Amino acid sequence: MKVGCSKLSLLLVFVVVFCQGSNVFAWEPRPGWKDSYSVDGMCYCDTTNFDHGIGTKTVLAPDGYHRSVQQICADIKMIYGVGPEKNRIPYNTIACGHGPANDAPDEHLQTGCPGRVDLGSDGCFEIGPEWPLVSLYGLPMISLDRSEWKISAGNNQSQLAAMVDGNPATRWTSGEKQSDGQWIEIDFRKPSRINQIVLDTSASRNDYPRQLRIEDRSDENKPIEIPVERKFGGEITRLVFPARMISKLRVVQTGTTDRWYWSIHELHVGYIEP
Repeated sequence: MKVGCSKLSLLLVFVVVFCQGSNVFAWEPRPGWKDSYSVDGMCYCDTTNFDHGIGTKTVLAPDGYHRSVQQICADIKMIYGVGPEKNRIPYNTIACGHGPANDAPDEHLQTGCPGRVDLGSDGCFEIGPEWPLVSLYGLPMISLDRSEWKISAGNNQSQLAAMVDGNPATRWTSGEKQSDGQWIEIDFRKPSRINQIVLDTSASRNDYPRQLRIEDRSDENKPIEIPVERKFGGEITRLVFPARMISKLRVVQTGTTDRWYWSIHELHVGYIEP
């Protein structure tokens, strides 16, 4: 049977559209094409693979702070480990964790095939469990009003306002490599009940403080070092301690680096129910 050009063109268009809309066409298995996996309802990350810049994309956590995918994966690893070696169900970029979509052409929801990579095309678009963000980060704390604070520091006094201006793009920085004894001090003007400090360094993720201690300086003649638990480092450093009434607080950086400054883009102090 002779097929006219117009009919042949229509047939080709139909075949192309049909194939593009199928999972068979979209499936692109490749070595290492998995960024996350689940075990027994827990979502873990493969922290060695952040292709197409997915690691820098951010997610709003339940405590109110945006964190990069890379930071979330590091925190999951720190708290929960890497998960059992066996019985893993591997997923590609966004299927486990419900994180931000990877907009690369080979992994997009429409043209790629996120899902279970162990099942081939049968696993396309199968979604895994979400990251355990609530158990990781908890809920927002009740932050103190920063408008009345008086802040001082051992370095770079001129930039102090940047850490409480509400703009995460601005920062206070030590202006020199981290070394033992750098400090900032917050005078709350009145005794305030607090048990948590948050140092946001998201926009300068390598400038997080390597080691810290905190002091209650409500009585200048009797500074009291407060035992503190460092919940997380990296982009968002959270320090938690037994609740107490404090009117003046000093945060001391005691670590060292060969390269990085100590920076704070936003500083929050407050109280959260244990």
